[in-house]
Amino acid sequence: MSGTGDISQFLSKNYVVEAILVIVLTILLLYPIFQYVFIGWRNNRQAIVSIIDDRAKITYLKKIRKLEGDINRQNVKKIFDAFYVRRFGRRRFIIPTIILFIISLILTSVVVEFFLKGENFIWKPTLAVNGVAAAALAGAYMWVVGDFISRARRLDLSPADVSAGSLRLTIAALLDCRLARS
Repeated sequence: MSGTGDISQFLSKNYVVEAILVIVLTILLLYPIFQYVFIGWRNNRQAIVSIIDDRAKITYLKKIRKLEGDINRQNVKKIFDAFYVRRFGRRRFIIPTIILFIISLILTSVVVEFFLKGENFIWKPTLAVNGVAAAALAGAYMWVVGDFISRARRLDLSPADVSAGSLRLTIAALLDCRLARS
């Protein structure tokens, strides 16, 4: 890399294929989350909110959630929907998705560097993986992508699932990077 530190010049000349692969792999991992959050979540909320009758909503809000005030058949739908959005809303996906995005960028770039064996690196020699570690990371990545696709399709994706995917990738990376240094 030149002394100017111009990252765009470096990417345009030396790391184009690697950068494209990292971007594509990251998008592939994040797409099911965005599909669920922007399309599936609304359908899931509508199904859950509409399947519960008004009497059950009133009972739940008063007895379980201990809400006080005037909750009746005229306003229970609005109150219950607001509760649902506050408790299970889309905003709950923001932090886990940002964490997954960062982990994905780092891990996919390390694995892409291993498989392409190019002359230019972002991470080597600071962070490198061997063949077993790269295969294990690729396997963890495929499992997480498959899990996210399946969950988004079933309308069963939660922020905890996104965090679990991040944890799976991170643990695979930590264990596998240790193998690479052995």
